[in-house]
Amino acid sequence: MLDTWTSNGIRGRGNLPPVAGNFGGTLALVAGGWPVWQDFMALEAMEATPWPHDIMVVNDIGIFLPRPLTHWVSYHSDQLPHLVALREGHLGNSQIKRHIHTHGAPKPEGAECRWEFEAAGGTSTLFGVRVALAMGYDRVVLCGAPMDSGGHAWTPPPEMWVPDSFVKHGRFGNERLEQDWLQARDNEFSGRVRSLSGRTREWLGCPNGEWLNGFSG
Repeated sequence: MLDTWTSNGIRGRGNLPPVAGNFGGTLALVAGGWPVWQDFMALEAMEATPWPHDIMVVNDIGIFLPRPLTHWVSYHSDQLPHLVALREGHLGNSQIKRHIHTHGAPKPEGAECRWEFEAAGGTSTLFGVRVALAMGYDRVVLCGAPMDSGGHAWTPPPEMWVPDSFVKHGRFGNERLEQDWLQARDNEFSGRVRSLSGRTREWLGCPNGEWLNGFSG
């Protein structure tokens, strides 16, 4: 039987990664949904440009975001080394190179930090929120995570979709995903997570400058 642990209100099983509890403050969690660039620019307009706090990216969007990254998360852990290498080749800017902590589930291998949470369900973005809170962050603000059927920032227009394509299914707009997020909001988030767009903004609320800096708002 695996040992259980609790870190900053998040419960998990197995080995607790050593980064747990080592971070704090505000984290921008940047996913690849269609409004990601609009969201991120709005976030910097609230706080500062460039964004002065830590950033976690989800999956492919980390290749393109021209800001220093602290964390990279994916359920597809085996892809993380390739994504990090693609980022270095694509951006080619020594000023944004730094060690990036990579995070994934216990399997497949490929991530530096492997997490197993008691709560199941969701996508890599919800997994990333749990990772962020377990590491000790006080506030997590989502960019590019509308959890609707609008596709990714790189999704082709509808007229290019083929029958039964992944994007046409509108997977991110389904009711099961909504329930996963609402349960996490009610049982784990404790008001510590907000979003700039889409359904997650409806469920979690939108951040403002006071909230980003640790004041009620």
